Amino acid sequence: APPADAVIEDFHLAMRVVARGWRHVYVPRALSSETPSASVRDDMERRARIAAGGFQALVRLRGLLNPLRYGGYARRNLNRSEAAIFLHEAA
Repeated sequence: APPADAVIEDFHLAMRVVARGWRHVYVPRALSSETPSASVRDDMERRARIAAGGFQALVRLRGLLNPLRYGGYARRNLNRSEAAIFLHEAA
């Protein structure tokens, strides 16, 4: 289970699965749905929460960013975190 104070639990759980030795695979035909945000403000708050939760999980499970141990999974997450830092600095 994710920590009680986890901002978002789904990304944290996915990272812990990889940490336990399971593979994380992309399934192009996978579908999901969620209730749309009621307003632009709600959507921006949701996006901010997702970004904060992603950073929280990356910091807590930073060992997964080791490309020598976790290969492509680490590289993909490093690329995402570098892009988010760049966007934050540009704002």
